[in-house]
Amino acid sequence: LSCAGKTSISFAVEEFLTRHQIHAYALDGDNIRYGLNSDLGFSEQDRTENIRRIAEVARLFADSGTITLASFISPFSKDRKRAREIHEKDSIAFIECFVDTPLEVCEKRDIKGLYKKARAGQIQGFTGINQNYERPENPDLVLKASEDTIDQCVQKVIDLLIKRVSLFINENDKPNELLRASRLPSINISKVDLQWIQVLSEGWATPLKGFMRETEYLQCINFGMLVNGKWHNQTIPITLAITNEQKSNLTLIENGGDSKCNGLDKHEQEEAIKKSVVLKYNDKIIAILDDYEIFAHRKEERAASVFKTTNNGHPSIRMIMDSGDWLIGGQL
Repeated sequence: LSCAGKTSISFAVEEFLTRHQIHAYALDGDNIRYGLNSDLGFSEQDRTENIRRIAEVARLFADSGTITLASFISPFSKDRKRAREIHEKDSIAFIECFVDTPLEVCEKRDIKGLYKKARAGQIQGFTGINQNYERPENPDLVLKASEDTIDQCVQKVIDLLIKRVSLFINENDKPNELLRASRLPSINISKVDLQWIQVLSEGWATPLKGFMRETEYLQCINFGMLVNGKWHNQTIPITLAITNEQKSNLTLIENGGDSKCNGLDKHEQEEAIKKSVVLKYNDKIIAILDDYEIFAHRKEERAASVFKTTNNGHPSIRMIMDSGDWLIGGQL
């Protein structure tokens, strides 16, 4: 409903995410109705088209790695269902939040007097007065904006995003993850690797969720794209190179032959030798690479595919040739 608190919560979530260096953008009536959808009114057909266009815009934003917050009055369940389908057909997460604020509370908040005008018959098709609102039957999240503060509502949204989108490690889980990291092998990464981690963690390389495994790497250098239910253009390999020594150390640990496992009970040893490795930059823990695989770094093939030359005078090619003979890929 109008004045339920949708936009206030949406803008507060946007502010929280951007403050934590997570790309986010809030769409609402002011930046959509007066521009892209300025040709639409409030008939049932126009409302349906309004939500369809918003869903398509949100999908494009999300496909670029931006968390998109859409705070709109969407009275018809069929339109919300269609918005979900528009996202999910491209394997993009869609979360439906229902801001469940009683009508009488919305009317008290209405400083523009829209409800009063609607009750007087001056506004037709006003949701909640002379236009029915079809309540969501199974929303992903229900927010009680008349009972909780804005900050409390924001926290509920963030908690759900952490579960669904893996934004970052929940502060409550951080001690356990640091403990897990202390029992895992580690490799030091370069500044370039660190920059790639930022690209991956912020979603700019969707659908990748970590450094490329071999199948993704081969798709990239041979076809210039990734195949993950749909085609994604990807001409630059996002890889993490390791040396022969680093590979040997990881292989030794996988086989249970590393002193790091000494002193741990059986369960802890099993956890330690799972295919996970800590990535460090300047001895600081940056990330954990899970379920990794190691494969040969075919350097000349990579250079020829990406740069159409193997001339070592090219700085990027020289960097490839000087890097490790193996690549390690997995989920961050």
